[in-house]
Amino acid sequence: MKNVKVGLARSIITPPVGTVLSGYACRPEPSTGVLDELYARAIVLDNGSTRVAMVVCDLIWVPKEIVRRSRIRIREICGIDESNVMISGIHTHTGPDLQHGLPAYQECVVEKICGTVFAALDRMTEARIGYAQGSCLAGANRRNPKAPRGAYHLYTNPDGAFDPTVAVLKIDDLSGKEMGVLFNYACHPVCLGWAELNISKDFLHFTHSMLEREAANDDYVSIFLQGCCGNVNPRWQWDRPDLSPAPEAIWPKEFSGRLAETRRIGQILGAEVLKVLASITHYETTPNLGASSCTVTLPVREDLPDQMQKVVADKIKDSPASAGQQGNAYQQVAAGKKEFTTEVQVLRIGNCIVIGLPGEQFIEYQMELRKKIKSPLLLVSELANDEIFYVPTAQAYQQGGYEVTFSLLPPQGGQRLVDSAVAQAENLMKR
Repeated sequence: MKNVKVGLARSIITPPVGTVLSGYACRPEPSTGVLDELYARAIVLDNGSTRVAMVVCDLIWVPKEIVRRSRIRIREICGIDESNVMISGIHTHTGPDLQHGLPAYQECVVEKICGTVFAALDRMTEARIGYAQGSCLAGANRRNPKAPRGAYHLYTNPDGAFDPTVAVLKIDDLSGKEMGVLFNYACHPVCLGWAELNISKDFLHFTHSMLEREAANDDYVSIFLQGCCGNVNPRWQWDRPDLSPAPEAIWPKEFSGRLAETRRIGQILGAEVLKVLASITHYETTPNLGASSCTVTLPVREDLPDQMQKVVADKIKDSPASAGQQGNAYQQVAAGKKEFTTEVQVLRIGNCIVIGLPGEQFIEYQMELRKKIKSPLLLVSELANDEIFYVPTAQAYQQGGYEVTFSLLPPQGGQRLVDSAVAQAENLMKR
C-alpha cells in the first residue's frame, strides 16, 4: 500500500459588511464590521486507491443546494466523486445568512469551496497521521428543567447529558513538519450573543488562532468539525444553575465583556487540543481510506409547530427548488410531502471514523455513536451536507422546550440517522 498523501488549504469567505447575519431573528440591523475573517478549510487524503475530501466553512451551515453545486464543481475540477466529499459548517451565529438575497455570495462560496479543495490538492505531500483524544468542559448541556424562562429553555444544566470528548487527528509530513490538525468538539459558537453585529467565528476564532500560532509552519491549517451541539452551549459565566431559583442570565452590554468570555471559551478548547497534539507519538503512513453515503428518508411530524411552519415558509421564500431536483427538506415539506430525504455520510481514515449527520443533532446521538462504533477515534460532524434544523431525542419531545418546537421530525426521526451511520461505519471498517 502506498504512503498516504495529504493536502490542506484554507480560503477567505468573509461576506461584505452590511450582509445580514444568521442565527438570531431579533438582530436590529445587518452586520456593521468584521471581527475576524471567515474561511473555507479543506483537507484531501489519497492513498493511491481512494481519495476523500472534507471542507468546513465558517458559516452557520452550508445549505443543501450549495453542497450539491460545490460537489459537482469539485468532481469537475478536482476529480473527486461527490460521495467522497463531506461539506459542513461550524454553526457560528455571527456569520452571513445565506438564504435571502445573496446569489452572488452564494456563487462565491461554491467557487471558494471548490478552489480550496483544488489548493489542497496542489499541496499534497506524503504524510503521517496520528490521533488521540482529550476532554474539555468548555461546553455544557443547555436543557435545564428549572431554566428561568421556562423548562428546558436554553440554560446551563450541569447534570444534563454531555460529551466532553475532544477528538484530534494530527497531520505531519514525513520529516515531522506539522501540516495541520482536524479536531472535533460539540459546542454552539454563540458567546458573542444576539446583539453582536460584527462578522465572526465566535470562540473558534481564538481556538484556531492558538493552534495556528503555536505551529511551526506558516501554511499550517487547523480544521474544526462541529459535534452534535444541538443542545450544548458554552459553559459561560452568565448562567448560574448553582443558585435556586436560577436567575436570568445577564450578558454584558459592553462588547469587551462579551469578547472576554468568547476568548476564554475558545482558549479553553484550544489549550486542550494543544495538549492532545503534544501527546501523540505514534503515526500511520499507509492508512486505509474509505467513503460511504446513504440517502435516508425521514417522516415529517404530524404536529408541526407554528414556529416551525413559519421557518419552512421563510426558508422557501427566496429558494425555489432547482429544475429536476427534489429540493431540500423545507421545500419537500412545503410541497405537502409526509416525508423528506437527507444524507448520512461516513468516511474512514485508517482506524478512525468520521460521521457526517445533517441538522443540529442532540449530544445524546453523538454519545450513542461512540458506544456503538468500535473505532479508536470517532469524529462526529453535525450539519454535514444538509441543514434540517433540530434533531432532538425522543425523550426531549416528552419534556418539551425550545429545540423541540423547531424540529421537522417526530420523536423517532433522529434514530434513523444514527442507525444509518452505524451500519455504514461497520461496513467501511470491514473493507
